Amino acid sequence: MSSYLLDTDVLIDYSRGNPRAKDFLEKARSRGDRLFISVITMMELAYGCRDKNEIKKIGRLCQGFWRIKINRAISGYAIDIIKKYGRIQECGILDALVAGTAMHLGAPLVTINTDHFSMIKGLSIYKPY
Repeated sequence: MSSYLLDTDVLIDYSRGNPRAKDFLEKARSRGDRLFISVITMMELAYGCRDKNEIKKIGRLCQGFWRIKINRAISGYAIDIIKKYGRIQECGILDALVAGTAMHLGAPLVTINTDHFSMIKGLSIYKPY
């Protein structure tokens, strides 16, 4: 059994019926893996919704995962990431908070957007497809 923090892009793919995203999540669940999402991911998903029906759909989707709130430790990781990489690389505040969450959990960040995170030392990244 493993633990993973899911990035927004993987959940967007899943919600759009991407078979590779569906396969990854179904296999992870069947193994008993712990699947986490950050409140940042929940906000990004909600922000991309076009209407209340989509917001309800995203709310149901998010219920299937362990949800992680931002705390002092995660904020500390994110601040360090911004100080080291924020202006030099393509690492914005939201990505830094998501990366900080993965580092705090000690779990790989499951993402397709590896370019956003690959420069962060100490962050484990898993590209599922």
